[in-house]
Amino acid sequence: MPTGLAQLPARSDRSAPVFDPDKPRTLRRYFTDLDRLFNALENPLSEKEKKQAACDYPPIEVADIWEQQPEYQDDSKPYEAFKTAIINLYPGSDERRWTMADLQKLVEERRQKEIETLAEYAAYYRELVAAANYLKNDGWIGDAEIARYLYQGLPEGLRARVDQRLQIACSDHPLNKPYTLKQYDDSVRYLLNGAPSRSSALPVSSTPSATPAITAQPLPTITIKPEGVNAFAEAIATAVKAVINSPGQSLPRASRTPQAGCHYCGDANHVIRSCPKVTEDMQAGRIRRNIENKIVLSTGAAIPSNLPGNCMRDRVLEWHRQNPGQAASASVSLVEVSPAPSTVSAFALTAEERIQSLEREINALRK
Repeated sequence: MPTGLAQLPARSDRSAPVFDPDKPRTLRRYFTDLDRLFNALENPLSEKEKKQAACDYPPIEVADIWEQQPEYQDDSKPYEAFKTAIINLYPGSDERRWTMADLQKLVEERRQKEIETLAEYAAYYRELVAAANYLKNDGWIGDAEIARYLYQGLPEGLRARVDQRLQIACSDHPLNKPYTLKQYDDSVRYLLNGAPSRSSALPVSSTPSATPAITAQPLPTITIKPEGVNAFAEAIATAVKAVINSPGQSLPRASRTPQAGCHYCGDANHVIRSCPKVTEDMQAGRIRRNIENKIVLSTGAAIPSNLPGNCMRDRVLEWHRQNPGQAASASVSLVEVSPAPSTVSAFALTAEERIQSLEREINALRK
């Protein structure tokens, strides 16, 4: 049974540990692989033999430098002391793989580039999550920060689409709670799913394809007899005059039955336009009117219909109970949008004017 250094694989063996001096970060992996070999030996090596083995695998010019270290030449120095001395010779080999500056740089650079396909987003997602999880394990950031960094790295146009998607997919999401990484990721993948890749665009042929000739078919000739037009026009004029001049008769008008009571507080003695509770809640900053003169929450969002309550005001109070601190100042909430003045009356025609208008149209048809 072999003992000592004879138990280790040869330098040319595929299982031999490898160190590339041009890539200092490979040094720690080299010592990790070396320690794994030492631990698997049936006959443990001495501290001196371990140092000798560590110098056997690197290139010869690297081994010459390592063997000149005091920790190598002094047999009383343990292998761990020698390993520490070697690591100190290569700045960068013991540094962390990612820093907060690396993560912020990644986000800033990615924000300047367009993300048009799922493959482009997946590449960004993998790189960001790898760096973010490394920093999370070191206690630098948490899950909320990772989600925010992912969102901030999206280009502006895609961020706007993600906001719209989240409002639909997560309509019941609390306003004071940030979205999770999964919610952002699901929204982006939903928006980009099915988007064509850059390499899948079909080439445009420079040779025009032959298009079958289309023969125009002549349309049938339609002859309108003047006597038919005159009879039709006179019949319309007679019917209109009969309706307009009939006593107690008027042209039909669309009717709409107003709903009784106040939609906001439920009081049957007034309507929402004159509701004192609307004024009270607007002054308290609970509600306001939007650009369409509709009553909305202080945040500008529509009043949820899935909250408990017998009327609109009950749901407003319940929403503020679940989301405290959302009341706006009175200067913001008391926004009234004046309805546009009606111009219908200015264009109303009398019965005589209607008859004259119809007669002009009939005369035009006769020509």
